[in-house]
Amino acid sequence: MHGDAPGSLPDTFGYTEQASLEFAPEEVGWARWSYVALGHHHVFHQFAPNACYAGAMEYASVNVWGELAEEAQARLPGKRFVEYDLRTKKRTLHPIALARRLIDLPWITARGMTAADVASQVEH
Repeated sequence: MHGDAPGSLPDTFGYTEQASLEFAPEEVGWARWSYVALGHHHVFHQFAPNACYAGAMEYASVNVWGELAEEAQARLPGKRFVEYDLRTKKRTLHPIALARRLIDLPWITARGMTAADVASQVEH
């Protein structure tokens, strides 16, 4: 199912896009299904033992910095994919080696600085 559960894209991380389909989790009836794979949200989020957003396999959204912040807050190191065994009802999260590493640098106020000064600040 592709859509946005209310509150699954926290405003605190600068998300501004809206899903084409908004759904109410209580109306889905997770227990009626063997497994519910949700799409649209780029960070892992579990709704029930058998229902979750797996998240994206790479940082590719319009707000990768928001993804990093959300993952840090949820203590989810990096990207992963979900394996769900329908027989045992066991979910396993597999980490994914990223194609590129993202580093969130602290802000630099460059007013009054030369290009060399800014470069020096970035290096530190």
